Amino acid sequence: MTWMLGILGWVWFALGLWWFMRPQGIRKRLERDFRKKLRTLLIITLLAVAGVLFSSGRELGGIAGWLVPIAGVIVCLKALLLVRGKLCDTVLDWWSDRSDRVYRGSAACLAIAGLLLQWATSRANG
Repeated sequence: MTWMLGILGWVWFALGLWWFMRPQGIRKRLERDFRKKLRTLLIITLLAVAGVLFSSGRELGGIAGWLVPIAGVIVCLKALLLVRGKLCDTVLDWWSDRSDRVYRGSAACLAIAGLLLQWATSRANG
């Protein structure tokens, strides 16, 4: 199951690099026309990521074996909180008003998290 974490790590790294170079792409996705589709996609994606983190994280061993499942539980709770439409709209409104620096900082964090996840899975596999 750790191969799923490896794939997730590479996806996060690639998305982080892409969003770092093109933050206006995220801003376009946060426009009002796309909100309902984005909300549904966001919740489904968060629940899928939470499932992968929780189920695969226990196989890692060491401190990553504790941190990755805890991150999965946090992501699942976040997804359940976002089910309420008003809260999700508030979060999306907050993100849509941010500058490119905030988007780039978040993208850098996502890329680093992807690298760390990839490193943890490669270390667990041998």
